Amino acid sequence: MEFIYASYTDSGNRENNEDSLGLFPSGGGLLALVADGLGGHADGEVASRLAVDSVRTELEAAEPEEDTLAYALIHADTAIRDTRTGALTTLAALWLKDTLAVEAHVGDSRVYQFRDGRILFQSVDHSLVQMAALVGKLPPEEIRHHKDRNKLFRVLGEDSEEPKVDSAELTVRPGDRFLICSDGFWEPVTEEAMLRTLQDAQTPEGWLTAMREIVTAAGDPKQDNNTAICIFAD
Repeated sequence: MEFIYASYTDSGNRENNEDSLGLFPSGGGLLALVADGLGGHADGEVASRLAVDSVRTELEAAEPEEDTLAYALIHADTAIRDTRTGALTTLAALWLKDTLAVEAHVGDSRVYQFRDGRILFQSVDHSLVQMAALVGKLPPEEIRHHKDRNKLFRVLGEDSEEPKVDSAELTVRPGDRFLICSDGFWEPVTEEAMLRTLQDAQTPEGWLTAMREIVTAAGDPKQDNNTAICIFAD
């Protein structure tokens, strides 16, 4: 299996870009990471970069495995807390090798898997509005614009208990497409838009460009940092 990819990160209409991304060879496969430092907290950009670097270092010589990836995110949490800055970040990770994909995340940066024109997998945000939607108290389409959409109950770097990492093992087939992104990207780019732009995309670059145009066209004066990685399995 060959994995080809495209990525970008942009500050949006914010002074600082607190998002970080990483694409690294790991265990004979590909490791893709997106972290979103929490605005309003000290050194959010430092926390997101440290999360990416910590996971990369932890997994350089490892083989893709769900527990191994989850442990790497917990190790990143410890590394961030050890800075004693109060810095916090989300982190979404996808580890690919041959027909195996392992996903893990903390917070509301997301991982998507697409196959045959539909969403096969979508990670579940660790946010209050996501939980409200899951129990039927909020329509899912309102998550993007709800006033409490940025209230998270799991992040990396909190001085409380070790975060619970959600993870999953996915099967990869030729033709599968993956998207890893921060909330500043998926808020203006709906799932319908992801699928629509994917239909005509011949390359990861083409798909990413089409979705970025949606972010720009939204014209949000408060546009958050936005980051995404697109991966094609062929």
